[in-house]
Amino acid sequence: MEQIRILVIDNQVISPVESGAPIRIFNLFGKLPKKYDVHYIGVSGWKHLGKGIKNLSQNFKEEIIPLGNSFICADNLFSNIIKSIRSFDVLCSYLMFLNPKFMKRLNEEVKKADIVIASHPWFFSYLKNCKNKIKIYDSHNCEYLLYKKFLEGSVSKKVFSSLIKKIEKDACLYSDIILACSSKDQENFVRLYNAKRDKIFLVPNPIDTASVLPIDEKEMAKKDLDVKGKTIVFIGTYYLPNIEAFQFIMKELVPNMKDHTFLMAGSVENSFLESVDEYLKDVPIEKIKIENKGILGYGYFNLEKWSNPPFNVRWTKKEFSLVIKDKAITKIEFGLRSLKKINCELFVNNEKIKSIKLKTGNEFEKFNFSFEKRDNINCVFKLDKLNKSIIRDTRDIGIAIRGINYVSNGKIKKISLEKTIAPLLIPKNVRLYGKVSNEKLKQIYKAADIAINPMFSGSGLNIKMLDYMAAGLPVISTEVGARGLKIENDKELIICKSD
Repeated sequence: MEQIRILVIDNQVISPVESGAPIRIFNLFGKLPKKYDVHYIGVSGWKHLGKGIKNLSQNFKEEIIPLGNSFICADNLFSNIIKSIRSFDVLCSYLMFLNPKFMKRLNEEVKKADIVIASHPWFFSYLKNCKNKIKIYDSHNCEYLLYKKFLEGSVSKKVFSSLIKKIEKDACLYSDIILACSSKDQENFVRLYNAKRDKIFLVPNPIDTASVLPIDEKEMAKKDLDVKGKTIVFIGTYYLPNIEAFQFIMKELVPNMKDHTFLMAGSVENSFLESVDEYLKDVPIEKIKIENKGILGYGYFNLEKWSNPPFNVRWTKKEFSLVIKDKAITKIEFGLRSLKKINCELFVNNEKIKSIKLKTGNEFEKFNFSFEKRDNINCVFKLDKLNKSIIRDTRDIGIAIRGINYVSNGKIKKISLEKTIAPLLIPKNVRLYGKVSNEKLKQIYKAADIAINPMFSGSGLNIKMLDYMAAGLPVISTEVGARGLKIENDKELIICKSD
């Protein structure tokens, strides 16, 4: 029997499958029967990510196409105008002509496909006029209502809000089938866009219960993570509703529940790293307890592992620093890469030492600087070109650092990229793990006593709730966090694992 070809498109990377949207996409379309051949096309702004086609399952292939510099510059420009959210999603609906490679591959795969699926509405505009294809809109939220509260105020924000409404309306009206996460989303699509009720199917977010099994061995897991006492887990990606919940936890729960340890994983920790920089600049280094002689300062994104075998990398911001407490230091060296020609100025203890030009392409180039002996040094790197407002996020053009060493008494000493000053400022009862592997996530679940989901906004259905329950954890959630789930307060929900 000839396979049915399905094309799925969205504006993100699926593998590794570790956050809400990729989990939904892979669990819905990556585990279909053999008669379906699924090809996923996504985009990425990070050129270091593996390109080409990966087989994520027997009949699910992922193809990632890097965004071009033209699109990235446009995204930076508009993100600076609206500020409260990234413009990326909206621009994907209108500006992908700036990435001809993506459009070419999309058109090639559309011709082969029997069914075309836009997961999220952002790419549906490129499927809207497909003929002789079954067009499916796989919705994750009611996007207009989700973004509306963050886009109140200025004219530019209202324009973006109206664009989101138009994008989602087109996806609802011109698709043959709509997959909705919750009954509330179903009603919203009918009410807002007059979508035909009989073409909207309720398809809640799936969870692979074989990958997150109910667990025990709690005390051993706590010992492995070096935590004691009662523990609370929260998982979240860098996403506006998650950031709201994270800030609530840090401001309201952490100070008032000092006898509990909060285990928080996911890229939502970037919201902490982004806000801690300004504070660090005003705190004399001497007042911060430094646990090792060489340490990173401010101006870094969370740790990433690249390549195979993996090595540690951190993206830097427009200004970043290194602090080294060693009287015998005479030299510092590191690997740095940039995808653009950038002027960088180095300051040591507020004294300008050197100007360098960075243009290293995809490879890391080694740089080194020598000093006279000092009691300690605080190196600050300022990337001049990036101070222009058009550049919102240095990762968009590829500033990354690895392999930091310094020379003391003729010996080379390493500075760990895994340690920063920022964790020393985190309350003692908080652990921030950042993006973690599935194995690490299981260990965190094992060590947790309860899970929380204090969401105040959002649409669709929170996959983290399913993860929590599949891991056998009692869950405390706001009503918004538990939306779309047929659960009752104080009543146990039994999750059955199918054979």
